[in-house]
Amino acid sequence: MKGTPSFRRAVQGYALPLLLLFTMLLTTVSASAWQSDLLGTKVTYHSKGLPLSTVLKQIRDLTKVRFTYNNDLIRKGPAVTVDHKDGTLGDLLKKVLANSGLEFIEDFGGIVIYPQKNSSVIDERVGFYIQGQVLNSQGAPLEGVSIAVSGKSMGTTTQSDGLFGLVVNEKQPVRFSLVGMKTIVRSFSAGNTSSLIKIVMDTAVQEIQEVVVNGYQKIDARMSTASVFKLDAAEVLIPGVPSVDKMLQGKVPGLLVMNNSGSVNARPTVRIRGTSTFVGNASPLWVIDNVVRPDPVNISATQLNNVVTDAQSGDFSMIGSAVSGLNPYDIESITFLKDAAATAIYGVRAANGVIVVTTKKGKAGPMQVVYNTSYGFKQRPSYANLKLMNSAERVELSRQLMEDGLPHKTLSDFFDEPYSYEGLFMLLNAKKITEAEFNTAVDKLQTNNTDWFKVLYQNQLSMTHSVSMSGGAGKTTYYTSFSYTDNKGLPKNDRLSRYTADIGLQTQGGKRLDLDVRLQGNLNKNEGYFPSVQPQTYALSTSRALTPDLTYALSSSSIVRLPIPGPNTFNIMNEIANTENKSSVRSMIGSVNARYKILPRLFIRSTINAVLDNSESFMAAYENSYYISAMRGWDMGYTPTATQVTQSKIPYGGLANIATSFTSTFTNTNMLDYSVGLFKERDQLAFLLGTEARSAQQKLYRTTQPGYFPDRGQTFSPSFPSMNQLMTYVSPTP
Repeated sequence: MKGTPSFRRAVQGYALPLLLLFTMLLTTVSASAWQSDLLGTKVTYHSKGLPLSTVLKQIRDLTKVRFTYNNDLIRKGPAVTVDHKDGTLGDLLKKVLANSGLEFIEDFGGIVIYPQKNSSVIDERVGFYIQGQVLNSQGAPLEGVSIAVSGKSMGTTTQSDGLFGLVVNEKQPVRFSLVGMKTIVRSFSAGNTSSLIKIVMDTAVQEIQEVVVNGYQKIDARMSTASVFKLDAAEVLIPGVPSVDKMLQGKVPGLLVMNNSGSVNARPTVRIRGTSTFVGNASPLWVIDNVVRPDPVNISATQLNNVVTDAQSGDFSMIGSAVSGLNPYDIESITFLKDAAATAIYGVRAANGVIVVTTKKGKAGPMQVVYNTSYGFKQRPSYANLKLMNSAERVELSRQLMEDGLPHKTLSDFFDEPYSYEGLFMLLNAKKITEAEFNTAVDKLQTNNTDWFKVLYQNQLSMTHSVSMSGGAGKTTYYTSFSYTDNKGLPKNDRLSRYTADIGLQTQGGKRLDLDVRLQGNLNKNEGYFPSVQPQTYALSTSRALTPDLTYALSSSSIVRLPIPGPNTFNIMNEIANTENKSSVRSMIGSVNARYKILPRLFIRSTINAVLDNSESFMAAYENSYYISAMRGWDMGYTPTATQVTQSKIPYGGLANIATSFTSTFTNTNMLDYSVGLFKERDQLAFLLGTEARSAQQKLYRTTQPGYFPDRGQTFSPSFPSMNQLMTYVSPTP
């Protein structure tokens, strides 16, 4: 038998509905209280004969409340004189808007001012207030939708709930836009203001067409039969890496990029189609904006293919590649052409593959200024990460070798050498030092523990700054950029400075002619070490028991006439200070591209471009360096005899290697391009017919000049009796 439910069950059955009802009432009360608090804010304000627009701005700054109104409407309002002390904001607004034909409401945490319905102020030029919500096709609110009124510099954006409020004119178009959504244009009348307006936006379906740029054409990726690989700019950029070719390491399948040296000036070895060549050039062809870009200096194929020479030769390691002067932030995309299809276009020059670089162009619209900067930090090497002996371990090894009677040969066999354990031991046996002096000197060697990496290296901080300006109006666009790169290597004297400038202008001459004019320039300044100075090799192979200020005998004199000079001494810091290796490369590229539409699918294109490269290289060893002392036969300070001067290979001054190169390349390309669709556009038949004329000229001057005096106005000694001996000693560079 069912009885009357208990009080407990009745409460349980109505608990959830009562809780929901209480929450709704609480929310409503809270919202009402929040709304009333805004207009109930206490305000003290005084004005005398001020314009209505000025009064509203002062109230807005005073209360921090957002006001929405039509500027044209407010400017027509009368002057305001009001004295409001410690009253509410609502009362103040009533006084301010009195006799103006305007009224106000609170909306979305702000105040909206609009004309009264019965006011004579309303006309076609004065708007009315609308409220609405923007939703997607699924009914979810859209945030950040841009809402602009046609013909006026006014608008708003939707909030997180999709709501918006705006003052518009009668039948005035209002544009709703959002990235990824179809743009909607609507107009409203005063009769639509009674309810919340719903705006539904649909997703914009856009078909992205991918194209392949091979330098001569832009081909739809679906129609290209070549083996290509494409990288966008974001996939290329690596902060702290000095050049574009070094950034490609490990990013392209089948592309080999070998950084043969840690120097910031060394160019990498780039290979696309292998290195199987004995006398040919295995480097790929670089094409920048339809311009074939040669290397700044024409280096022989043997030197290019020899990895060891390319890394160690001071003459060529600092020149850089064809893209060393390119600003990475100007790149839009890089396309790699790997197979025979590239050879069909470029001929034998593309036997090793083609790398096509496309730079950015301007887009129509107001000028956009973009600033990019990148910083890179590299920490110098440390013995803590290397399993090398310290001073105590090195001395202990020498002691064990001596005790075991293992043979060793040093200059100590002929000269006193107090800076190694072996030399000190021989001095002790010769009774030139006492045992106490021997022990003191050995203890000093054990505690020297020189950090050669700290002496010769530094923590590297590299930076790149780039600023670009682009825009355009109508059918003309422009793009301009400037950049500066300061890249310091880990060795202290290793540095690269680069300045680049790029100016591009694109315009349309009517409906048929497209014109693209481009001018690019760059300046690279390189500083490095003389080839005989190898900081890394020295830091890894030199005993840490030696001190940086120590000058020690490294080789005996080559002079055989008596009196025989003493040994040739060496100090790494002296060698760095008395040698130099500097170079600079200036490049300029100018191109004019014209495209004329003869028929709907028939085009003629003509390109005229010029590439100018001017490089200078100066590499020298001074007379105080060990490199020159070994050639001369004696250290500075020794007074040679007249016979020894005649016998010496370079008796006076140092040695300078000077090289200058000027390369100019002019190219004219004319292409006729025609395509036709077959079988209702199912198939495409394309024809490409073209001619290309190219002129290249190089002027190269190289000399090895002895008798160099950098401290005497960088002059040279006028005569050398042993010039022939010098030229047989210094191998000429081809």
